Amino acid sequence: MTPGHARPLLVTADAQLAAAVTDVAAEAGQAVRVRAGLDCLGQTGRAAPLLLIGADVPPPAGSWHQPPRAEVVVVALHEEAGAWQLARQLSAVQVIVLEQGSSALMERLRPAARSQGSVLAVASASGGVGASTLALSVALWKRDTWVADLDVAGGGLGVLLGADVPVELSWTEVVGTDGPLHPQAMDEALPRFGGMRVLTSRPGPVPTVPQDRVAAVIDAARQAAAYTVVDCPRGPVARFAAGTADQVVLLVRPTARGILAGAASLAQLRADGAQVGVVCAELGRSKGVPSGAVSEYLGVPVSSWPRLPGVDAAADHADLVHALRRRRARTATERILRDLPVGGWVS
Repeated sequence: MTPGHARPLLVTADAQLAAAVTDVAAEAGQAVRVRAGLDCLGQTGRAAPLLLIGADVPPPAGSWHQPPRAEVVVVALHEEAGAWQLARQLSAVQVIVLEQGSSALMERLRPAARSQGSVLAVASASGGVGASTLALSVALWKRDTWVADLDVAGGGLGVLLGADVPVELSWTEVVGTDGPLHPQAMDEALPRFGGMRVLTSRPGPVPTVPQDRVAAVIDAARQAAAYTVVDCPRGPVARFAAGTADQVVLLVRPTARGILAGAASLAQLRADGAQVGVVCAELGRSKGVPSGAVSEYLGVPVSSWPRLPGVDAAADHADLVHALRRRRARTATERILRDLPVGGWVS
């Protein structure tokens, strides 16, 4: 499997069907997400390249709005008339009956595993914990990486990397487009920083970035780059981006308020179907709550992102890329990537 690609989504409440589809997916080098009903699709359904609907799922009561980028296939363990009726209602492209063999499902699953790059969102439960710095450090870990900076109001990565770098393509131009974006054209037009292609904002009026443009950018990134990092500030558009990513790194401040905010953000991301890895942002001299206590409260394993000497000064002098290539930053980044819920970023 190409780890971290946009995963197919299976909708079923039938445990036997879920187990059978999961087994076939594993043979195809895939991992599927599972939801119990059509009302549980959320952000995950918008990102899925393939939507598998179990024959046990009740048909939608009202009009059916198919996720824009997904092929819909109805799957059943045994031949049954209800599967074909459901397929007609959902405008499905195929009905697959597993008792007749798994080859048809295998063929449906394999293309998605081959064609999609990996998307990782970096989000924070509180402000000022270094999410943008961590996003850059993660992006520097791999070659052939795009970075989508959603912090358009705060200047985001454009400020950290240096405003004097010429920007041919920014969010201002992307917001003015409609429909799909051309991956190769974007790859050529995006400014490059330290080997990364970065979509950020330019000085001047701050554009409002709608969800459909975020989705179009992530679609293009999956086709053009092996790895994409999305820097997500707090807010509904960033939450949408995190929901369409394959997994999320959630940065938590190890204070009482920070941990409570982290618990709320973690619950929200999980409700959207996200795979989340939690990281404690160290506070320097004031170490805050130990990471073990944070892990116990949140009920998940927790990695740590240290305060890195010289990073703040490097950002002030537009030398952040050089600072993040030092050994301590790379070691901390590798540890975080190894702890991700879905592998593939560290070979």
